[in-house]
Amino acid sequence: MTSGPPPYDIAPIHRREETTLDRTQIYLTEEEHQALRTTARETGKTQSGLIRLAVDRLIERPSDSVRLTRLRRGRGIWEGREDIPDLRDLRREWERFDGAKG
Repeated sequence: MTSGPPPYDIAPIHRREETTLDRTQIYLTEEEHQALRTTARETGKTQSGLIRLAVDRLIERPSDSVRLTRLRRGRGIWEGREDIPDLRDLRREWERFDGAKG
């Protein structure tokens, strides 16, 4: 029998199975803890695995400045394309459809 952390059950692409895990302690409200327990039970994942997944997603999410730079870099990429419908026409169709529903 070996000691140490349990296997990393939700491994993002940038991690390998042999990753060493450091133990940490967090405080959750009762509501957060109950939601975590429920999600773990429903998904078959461990609570710690779900927490690692949430931390990984937070770390991997680009900062606002990085997102803004990417948006600016992509500005106008569809300009002059003939194979893409005019967004104003699409918007009018959506508004007409939404108006018919009400």
